[in-house]
Amino acid sequence: MTNFQPKTISQGLRRVKLLKGQMAEFGSRAAACVSYEESQKPVWVFGETREKLRTTRELLVTLEAAIARANASAIVEIDEKRMTIAEAVRRLQETKAEIAWLQGLRLSGPMEFVKQETLSGSSKISPVQRDRS
Repeated sequence: MTNFQPKTISQGLRRVKLLKGQMAEFGSRAAACVSYEESQKPVWVFGETREKLRTTRELLVTLEAAIARANASAIVEIDEKRMTIAEAVRRLQETKAEIAWLQGLRLSGPMEFVKQETLSGSSKISPVQRDRS
């Protein structure tokens, strides 16, 4: 394990991705050597591999918590509205959920989804009946 300390949220997110990959690798290694025939010793030692997995998990949780704190306090401006990154992420999640819901609607006749601007300056996606001509 290196002692790399991310200085930005994006560096932290890249480090999280790397740590998750390492955890998957350590998990596979540990699973492969938990049980074996005595004549064929595994390449990896279960106890050591499990300890590396535990250490990596601890680092991952600490880093994800730090990113969550940074996201909760960092302010961004989107469409002239100030909000925390945490709020922006939740708004994105809700927008994706709405899009998925709209795409799942059963509509009669040819329909399309149109992005419409509201009076407040935000946008919404609405189903619109297409002209059949």
